[in-house]
Amino acid sequence: MIVYDMQPEGSEEKWIWFSTKNGMTFPMDSKKEDEFFVNFPKVAVKRRSTSKGMGSKAKLADFSNVNYNGYPVFSQRAKDIISPLLSGLGRWIELEYDEATYWLFYITNVVDALDEEKSTITRFKSSQKVMSIESFVFKPDVVKDQWLFTLPQRPGSNRLVTDRFVELVREHRLTGFLFEKLWSSEEGPVPAGLKDWLKPRITGLEGL
Repeated sequence: MIVYDMQPEGSEEKWIWFSTKNGMTFPMDSKKEDEFFVNFPKVAVKRRSTSKGMGSKAKLADFSNVNYNGYPVFSQRAKDIISPLLSGLGRWIELEYDEATYWLFYITNVVDALDEEKSTITRFKSSQKVMSIESFVFKPDVVKDQWLFTLPQRPGSNRLVTDRFVELVREHRLTGFLFEKLWSSEEGPVPAGLKDWLKPRITGLEGL
């Protein structure tokens, strides 16, 4: 069993990323997200400027992002494939975009799966709340049946998936994904402090 952090692959020169129209911003406080997405069941977006310049070769992918935010963004094709598996795990928010249909997925599946004693964690001195997680150790019995989840220690800051989600992406050859390995039940956590180019990652369809 393996847990990954799911991210958009590469850069805006390869895949089209989005930004909101009219200066709309997403809430920074996770406690305000529910109210925000109730009030905004649709969000108008456009290509980010670096994805639409003269001669740009950027393409639409099955996975993207808006405003460099942590919310997963899926194409209609990807949504059709994965939505049955994500029932009850979050809320689909339609993105109004001229060229294709895309959906933001607001994750509500907050799972207490982190073994804090074995993980490497930095806390705020004043409140002792989690500031960052440098090395992840998960509770195997808790994550074994998960597809997509986030943690109560850092809600929304991680889009965590298990290896069976990765296998689904491989099976359907979905594009634009980067999966950064965090932990496996056999090898344990990926060590803290690794340089970016040393982190175990699966990008695009290569290596899948």
